[in-house]
Amino acid sequence: MSQFIQPINLQISPDSLNQGEEAIRQELALHLYAQNIFTFSQARHLANLSVWEFQKLLGQNQIERHYTEADLAQDIEINVLPLNQPNIYRKEGVLVVEGELPENLNVNAFIDELR
Repeated sequence: MSQFIQPINLQISPDSLNQGEEAIRQELALHLYAQNIFTFSQARHLANLSVWEFQKLLGQNQIERHYTEADLAQDIEINVLPLNQPNIYRKEGVLVVEGELPENLNVNAFIDELR
């Protein structure tokens, strides 16, 4: 049985092309994530950004987040989250992650940037 790969068409902005590899990688990651081709973890790795940096980039580009339990498990597996493993459980249909935030994280600023 043969498998066919669906072609995709991605357009990179002239600004990104002029800014170099970092900007190109970030734009590709945004496109692939927005089209559900890449998971959150795959896209942020392509963009070479931390979880928080990629979240910020998604917010700046008004791209809806679709961070799933599978993405979370993948991030935990590759140790992107803090070394103190979070407590993860469901409560009333909501995924709850209890863990420590980085000391230098300004939660209010982070939330404002995501808006």
